[in-house]
Amino acid sequence: MPRWSKVLLALVAVPTAAFLGFLALIHWGFIDIGLNFSNVSSDAHWEARAEFLQSLEGTECLTADTIRAAAQVRDFVTWDLERDLSWCHRPTGLTDWIGVKIMPGQFMSTVDENAEYFGFDRRGCAVPWESASGTGTTCP
Repeated sequence: MPRWSKVLLALVAVPTAAFLGFLALIHWGFIDIGLNFSNVSSDAHWEARAEFLQSLEGTECLTADTIRAAAQVRDFVTWDLERDLSWCHRPTGLTDWIGVKIMPGQFMSTVDENAEYFGFDRRGCAVPWESASGTGTTCP
């Protein structure tokens, strides 16, 4: 066999073997480690959020204690915001904000994305709100 053919064979065989070894490592690594990405497209978070919010419907004055109790039944974490919600929103004048962490969380999401926030009027009743800026909001 001429010398140039051995060099050519080495230039093709070595990278091919390395690439196949890399693919095998990835394949077996994912199987052996047990990585599970099935939750990436799962609707479980949105179903849990909808069920939680539905459980709060029908109350004339939804208080923070009622929300905390409904969250506790589902083992959702609640917390008081140290200050008012800093996002631009409408209506204005809401206070005593609380957050509820909805579980299961969304894949690769922040706490804010996995939480539901509630703001309260002067009577202590939760008020529907939306992110907004401009006239009639907290960011005119």
